Amino acid sequence: MSNFANEIEKQLVNKAVEHEIERIKSNWKIREANYVENMLEEESNYNESLRRDLRRRDNISDMKINSDDDFLEQRQKERSKASRHFRVNRRIKKAKLKYRFQYVTNKLLESTDMLESVHSLIDEAERRLISRGFSQDKIEILRKCFDVDEGAEILNNIKEWLSILLELWASNLKQGLNDEAIIKEEEEEKSCVIKSYTQLAK
Repeated sequence: MSNFANEIEKQLVNKAVEHEIERIKSNWKIREANYVENMLEEESNYNESLRRDLRRRDNISDMKINSDDDFLEQRQKERSKASRHFRVNRRIKKAKLKYRFQYVTNKLLESTDMLESVHSLIDEAERRLISRGFSQDKIEILRKCFDVDEGAEILNNIKEWLSILLELWASNLKQGLNDEAIIKEEEEEKSCVIKSYTQLAK
């Protein structure tokens, strides 16, 4: 009976943990989405290009194609609409990606600062205990009981992950998140669209 009760308790704890994890994930997504939208709106106040893209995103879907146009004209308009929609959405997605990265980075920095503060308090407490006659062996026992070393490892992992994120972001910037690369890609897309129109006309 005792083993059965322990198993039931274990299952309840696991369900509670899973529920809490899902709640945290949900809250994270909501806060991240709100942060990204707020930053996009704030940037659009001084970034004319982004403001124009956000306006186009809403207007492109409302564009209607005249059913009286011949087949070739309809196809051209559809391709043109799809191409504009793709370019606008891509630029907006890149802006969102920038702010999502910023949000995650800020959260990691907050976690790092918090853990460093906690470890500073632990170090200070250990020094005071030693000054009052506690042996190093007893300090080590306390550290093991409260997984202090594991917390230090978590802190180092967060710092390492943050460093990797920053390197990846810098790499992405070099690979085409700047305005010049976007303009170049747009010109290539325009060329492809014109080429497809020519082939269709033939």
